[in-house]
Amino acid sequence: MKTKFLLFQNAANDCLAYPVDRLKDIEGVNGDVVFNFDAPSGEQVITISTADEFQAIKDVAEAIGGPVHSDGVIVIADDVAGTYISSQMTGIDSVA
Repeated sequence: MKTKFLLFQNAANDCLAYPVDRLKDIEGVNGDVVFNFDAPSGEQVITISTADEFQAIKDVAEAIGGPVHSDGVIVIADDVAGTYISSQMTGIDSVA
């Protein structure tokens, strides 16, 4: 089985890709979607602004549960290109 990676880019020289199996949870909090990952240095948290957090989480879950993309990468948020897995996402707020 091919490993799926979740890709986030918030600047031309700032991006992250995590294997799906490192994703601990996705939460909707005050209009944001918060991704929590197990990382070698501890927990990595990525927060994305949304217009509708429920729909955004649903769109992410459907993409993760769907067939592996041909290159194994699911682009969740790309602020540089202005593309997001969900039309409800508006941008990456923070990476911590």
